[in-house]
Amino acid sequence: MSYAYIREKQQEDQKLLALLEKYPDNYYYEDLDDYVDGIICYKKDRDSDDWKIALPEAMVPEVVKWFHQVLGHPGQTRLRETLQQRYHHPKMRGQIDSFKCEHCQRYKLSGRGYGLLPERQVRIAPWEEVAIDLIGPWTVKVNGRECEFSALTCIDTASNLVELIRIDNKTAEHIRDKFVQSWLCRYPRPIRCVHDKGGEFIGKEFQWLLELFSIKDVCSTSKNP
Repeated sequence: MSYAYIREKQQEDQKLLALLEKYPDNYYYEDLDDYVDGIICYKKDRDSDDWKIALPEAMVPEVVKWFHQVLGHPGQTRLRETLQQRYHHPKMRGQIDSFKCEHCQRYKLSGRGYGLLPERQVRIAPWEEVAIDLIGPWTVKVNGRECEFSALTCIDTASNLVELIRIDNKTAEHIRDKFVQSWLCRYPRPIRCVHDKGGEFIGKEFQWLLELFSIKDVCSTSKNP
């Protein structure tokens, strides 16, 4: 997506060079970089300041794919609006609408979502809030042997400090003891503890611990985890 690469592809596109000669009021050379000769740009009106880089036809599919990845796999509308701000090609919209991403098709959920996420209060002071969850079981190879691995994750939401504590089971008593040993005994006591509706967190053993240390229990809702 460098200017040098765009210019090289523009000079190889005979259709674009023909449009440059046929419509001089719309297609023209613009110096966008001190180290690269003029880039062919497009204006809908001659007196307009809304210029766009004229993409050669061969570049349209790769530009669409590149921006789709850079923008974090957005939807068609967001991708189209982003590209149309600074790029022009008659077939660009059709290319965007027909673009299929393997990862989006595999992992993005179809249909209507649950709704908007709840408002979040930004934490600027460390140690006030800790978010905990369980991960695994994962299977990893150690010295040629397969080992099953599960862990308790603890994250300070202000500093994003992360602790991963290996666990042997998912009982509320075991999770409580691991949380005490690996977090409460090492860091300042939090004011809030955020977790999901897992039985290990809403069980009486873990809830007893939060009450003992006067830590506010913040349980996520089912629709907005």
